[in-house]
Amino acid sequence: MKKNIFYFVLFFIALNFAFSNPTALDFYGAGKSFQQREDFVGAIEQYQEALLLNPDYADAWIALAECAYEMDEYSRALSCLETASKYYKYNLKIQHLKGFCLIGLGDVKNAQQVFDNILKRYPNDVESLYGIAQLQALEGRISSAEKYYNEALS
Repeated sequence: MKKNIFYFVLFFIALNFAFSNPTALDFYGAGKSFQQREDFVGAIEQYQEALLLNPDYADAWIALAECAYEMDEYSRALSCLETASKYYKYNLKIQHLKGFCLIGLGDVKNAQQVFDNILKRYPNDVESLYGIAQLQALEGRISSAEKYYNEALS
């Protein structure tokens, strides 16, 4: 009888332990909630917890990069995107964010190359057209920027 009670208690302890440990997906979901509220520091903490549990979680790397970008930490965002790109061979979200990070770092040449490569594959990609418009505006080519902005809007 004591043996049965021991196994019964052990079973419930194990069951409680199994349901009380958050998963990488739980942390990712919490991070998304923080990110939607524009609490990027809180979101970063949650994404980092997710990545501690699953370092190969590409979506968490992308979300971490998005938060870093929003905080003007462009180098950090690029580093996260590099890691995410190991798991996604070609992902438009990664490419778009990479281009905008490069703009933030003032690397106009490489940003232009990123957006040009996207437009070769997807000629009407709105994000890339917008990125090129920003690059044109940064270089003082206002009429060219206006053309790209209008193209992105249409």
